[in-house]
Amino acid sequence: LQLPYEFVYISAHGISTAHGGVDYEDIKKIKPKSYFTTIVSCGNGAFETENYLAGWFLFGGSGLVVEGFTIPTMVISGGPMRELIPLKEGIIFGEYYLRQSTWLVNHLFGDPTLTLR
Repeated sequence: LQLPYEFVYISAHGISTAHGGVDYEDIKKIKPKSYFTTIVSCGNGAFETENYLAGWFLFGGSGLVVEGFTIPTMVISGGPMRELIPLKEGIIFGEYYLRQSTWLVNHLFGDPTLTLR
């Protein structure tokens, strides 16, 4: 998490305050360097929960945009890279989210007007 990746895709079991062995206390200490993070696990974007993980990724380091799920969710996907092609083509995060998101339980946190550089 300390490496300066612009984009991080995390897929592991989790709860609102932890994900794949990383919890909000780790994020507070590590201060992640990623700008855009997608966290695919149960409830990590549950913004009504104190210390929800998506919030720590957004406000605890260099985060500008975070995508997270607000309730327990089972995700089966063909892989994130194919879905992210529009971002590579210069589409803003908000437009990408509107076009690509077919989920009712994931949300985009941060500035939706940004693009990948």
